[in-house]
Amino acid sequence: MDFVHLHFHTSYSFLDGYNPIKKAVSRIKELGMSACAITDHNSLAGIPEFQTECINNNIKPILGLEGYYTWDIKECSKTLEERQADALNRAIEAGVLPDNYLETKHKKKDYLETIKDYMYDTKQYHIILLAINQIGWHNLVKLQSEASRLCTFNGRFLCDNTLLRKYSEGIICQSACIGSPIAQLLINNRIEEAERLILEWKDIFKDRFYLEIQPLNIPEQRLVNLKYMELCKKHNINPVATNDVHWTNYSDYEDHDTLLCIGTNKKKNDTNRMKYSNDFWIKSKEEMISSFNNQLKTINEEYNNQYNNSYMDFYMEALNNTNVIANRIDNNIKLGSDKPLFSDVKVPHNLTPEQYLRLLAWNGLYKYLSNNRELDTRIYEKRLAFELDIIINKGFAPYIIAVYEYTNWAKTHDCPIGPGRGSAAGSLVLFSIGITNNIDPIKYNLLFSRFLTKDRTAPPDIDIDFDYNNRDNVIVHLEEYYGKEKVAHIGTYTTMGVKSGLKDVGRVLDMPFDLVNNQICKKIDEINIDKATPTFKDYDSLKDGNDNEQKQWVEFNKLEKQNKELFRLARAFEGIPRNFGVHASGILVTPCDVNDYVPTRLDKNTGVTITLYTGPQLEEYNFIKYDILGLKTISIIQDTLKLINEELSIENLYDCVDITDSQLYEYISDKNTDAMFQIESNLMKKIIDEIKPTEFNDIVAINAIARPGPISVGMDKEYANVKNGIENIKFPLKGIDNILKETYGTILYQEQLMAISKQVSGFNDGQADSITRKIIAKKKIKLFPMLIRCHIYGKKNCEGPEGWESNDNAPWYDPKGTYGDEIKGALANGYSVEEMKQYFDYIMGFANYCFNKSHAATYSYISIMTAWLKKYYPVQFMSAVLSMSNEDKRKKYMSICEQSMNIKISTPDINLSQKSFTPNQNNILYGISSVKGVGESSLIDIIQNRPYKNLEDALNKIPKKSFNKRVAINLIKSGAFDFEDSNRYNLINKFYDLRKEKDERYDPNSYNEFVCMQFEHDTLGYSITYKSWWDNICLEEKVSNEATLLSTKEIVDKKGRLMAFIELEINNCKINATVYSNKYSRYVSCFDTNLTKKIYVEGQKQNGKKDGETILIINKAKRIAA
Repeated sequence: MDFVHLHFHTSYSFLDGYNPIKKAVSRIKELGMSACAITDHNSLAGIPEFQTECINNNIKPILGLEGYYTWDIKECSKTLEERQADALNRAIEAGVLPDNYLETKHKKKDYLETIKDYMYDTKQYHIILLAINQIGWHNLVKLQSEASRLCTFNGRFLCDNTLLRKYSEGIICQSACIGSPIAQLLINNRIEEAERLILEWKDIFKDRFYLEIQPLNIPEQRLVNLKYMELCKKHNINPVATNDVHWTNYSDYEDHDTLLCIGTNKKKNDTNRMKYSNDFWIKSKEEMISSFNNQLKTINEEYNNQYNNSYMDFYMEALNNTNVIANRIDNNIKLGSDKPLFSDVKVPHNLTPEQYLRLLAWNGLYKYLSNNRELDTRIYEKRLAFELDIIINKGFAPYIIAVYEYTNWAKTHDCPIGPGRGSAAGSLVLFSIGITNNIDPIKYNLLFSRFLTKDRTAPPDIDIDFDYNNRDNVIVHLEEYYGKEKVAHIGTYTTMGVKSGLKDVGRVLDMPFDLVNNQICKKIDEINIDKATPTFKDYDSLKDGNDNEQKQWVEFNKLEKQNKELFRLARAFEGIPRNFGVHASGILVTPCDVNDYVPTRLDKNTGVTITLYTGPQLEEYNFIKYDILGLKTISIIQDTLKLINEELSIENLYDCVDITDSQLYEYISDKNTDAMFQIESNLMKKIIDEIKPTEFNDIVAINAIARPGPISVGMDKEYANVKNGIENIKFPLKGIDNILKETYGTILYQEQLMAISKQVSGFNDGQADSITRKIIAKKKIKLFPMLIRCHIYGKKNCEGPEGWESNDNAPWYDPKGTYGDEIKGALANGYSVEEMKQYFDYIMGFANYCFNKSHAATYSYISIMTAWLKKYYPVQFMSAVLSMSNEDKRKKYMSICEQSMNIKISTPDINLSQKSFTPNQNNILYGISSVKGVGESSLIDIIQNRPYKNLEDALNKIPKKSFNKRVAINLIKSGAFDFEDSNRYNLINKFYDLRKEKDERYDPNSYNEFVCMQFEHDTLGYSITYKSWWDNICLEEKVSNEATLLSTKEIVDKKGRLMAFIELEINNCKINATVYSNKYSRYVSCFDTNLTKKIYVEGQKQNGKKDGETILIINKAKRIAA
């Protein structure tokens, strides 16, 4: 007899299953089991990974779910108040409360205790469901998805008997653990109700219903198992044995307990918390039998050997039935499709998508060429024909047409799009039909092969940046165009990362917050990994990197050795899913109902449907996703244009911006880049100062360089020194001047590496992408020997001589042609081995930092558009920027307007201000929606009822709900009624009088500039009418003043020395200050709040880390005697 696990939680049972799928399947294989189920709590999310891993290990995957059950979805979906009202009626009907109770006066708290026994039972009970075949799988997907739509309670998707009956075909049902409704009824001695439910489930699932027993040796489980033995015989139902697996190995118990603490927000040393017994690992058949034997011993003791033989026969039958169930399961359930599932896009004139794409592309190209007659038509025609052939032969025309449809719709429905994003900008087809804009891929030497090659099987990504404010309208359009049931947002999962794992584990282990968060994690932040969310593998790879990377690895390794258990657990938990998420831009569109294939959940907060599969999983199963991003800068550009002229659009701007405008590059070189897209940071300003851009290509280069990785290897200085004549241009190989001339001999772009591979070594487009770019960009170190040998000696598509793998001075052999056609190699093109090895020695230290030129070019064009608007329409541009900014950034930009751009910001005016910031001659008028406490409904009524003669007129015209006390007082404090009286105390008193408010009146004579400043700080986040002493201090200006010491917070810097963050008050201004360790050790007594309050400080005003924050860097201090 074999045994198969049929109740099996993986790590997709969020923070409850410590059973990573790869590790779990490896253990199943090690135990010699031929099949295994996956039954995660509430979700089918882990099934793609589980199925793949099982198939790869020759194990039959059984696709299932531990669902949550409620007695009646309609009842459970009611609000608490509705359930309480129903319970009250039931209590009255039962005679517990008098018939006229509802007619009498009573308080809710008086009857809540009385009706407690009549409340609907909202417990979420467990049920195991397994798919037998393709029909069963589709039903399981639909059941879970519909449960999410109909009844999500406490984050769990609930089903009832109606839903189970609707989707029962092809599904096996197991009664689950003692958390099941049947078990709970039995435990509470409600035997008849339990039997009724058993019979109903038997009626629903027929012989596919099993009563589930487990070997857990606790009183409740023993009672349920014995009752099941009786009921199986009585009602002719088969039993099945499971172990409710939650972790992989017996030894994983403590680690699972730590993970459980993370999930329940407890500490390991808490005594009153959820805790498992060490019973729920992946047991072997022998361990299962042993556990049941131990359980039987206890039963024999309790029942005087009454059940000895019968119970042993029962659990042996139940164990054997795991094989019976496994044999009932089809071994070829498909999660997706064998071919791409393109959406049903409408094509005009009875054309095929292929014909329509050709028509659009050629028409678009010739329109472009007619407006640019200096271009060589033959080059463009040849490129377009080449691209069309690849796109159409790959079968991707429907996909391109679908993207064209919604981008074209957006343009004509007040939702502008950006010039392009990512590798899509390398396609002349996309440029010709208007999916990308104004970046001619031939003119800017962008490669189509970076976007698509004939060797690629999956459709390429076409990311589009839409107007941030109207991006959601595009998704609504897709729902209307294809049908809402065919559109879903793509799901993601938040997972345990390096820093988040360290913080979570540190909290659970009760380690000092400052040690974990402010020392360990801060030091990790200082390690440069050119990746948004580095993994432990990324940090470990530094060991084999360049000199700088190796030094960083030493620091990381030192941290790990000092905190072994913390890092061990964080490594163990890395990648474990924590919760559901949603992709920022990914949208799935299918030719049929999404739930015919893909499980989804309904997000109650947003009302959107979200897939439980991630983007990469959907692509693997041939679903088509569309990337619809919202970019605030596109909204800023659009809003700026509307402020210039209501008729203008972003398409007009493409025609206006002259990217050869020398004055524009002088403006950028003077570091006036605040609020410009991608080039406003201090790092960018530093690189701009080095490079001194004079043309568009420089901006593209700056956008590619300005990341920690390229800077760490000196790419910025290498480019700048040659450009500015400090050094002579050098090329790492002969004969590649044409490729590297535009970047002064520096390799900045992935496309340059690809072009060198083709020109020097004879790679084709597909090989330049799949071998050169991917191996280098993803640092696939194990494939570096293949990369180098293919470049130098070439590749042969035949069997190689014995020992060829270890011979680094020979071609690479690829008998199956996995990597495409044969490659000539550089030697055949006149290069020497020494030259090529020197080339690889040169690039290996930085090549993985090379950037996607197509992306850099399109985003640099957005940088130029914002620079052009800021230079030539500064008031309109900064008005739009302020409208799109959060409070911190708004404060920063208002300061820039007034200090650097000679633009005055005016306080709001109830009659003149619009919703957003607007130009008022050379001033900017504050927008009403940015006044704290003024919501959308108030704003609409305020604008609709204008003009107002005075405050009293506003009170009479604006509905009270929209001009309530908070709204009115905040508008007065902000200055919106200053046209009537500049003394805002008078106005507040007037409001109180007119509304007959009981609030204490202000003394108008005490109103002064400090009160005004505080009012504006409170309502606008920034003082506009008067500037504080601190606001009038310029950046980098020296400060020497007496100060009041408010607080001191010491921290340890990365060198292990004490420094401090100080809060001071100088001239009625609260100021945050920093004292670095070299100064703090000298002046430490000055910052002891127990010794002194008055000090003298000298320092310099600088920008803080937060947007809009300025700080004082203290260089000297001394105590002032009281």
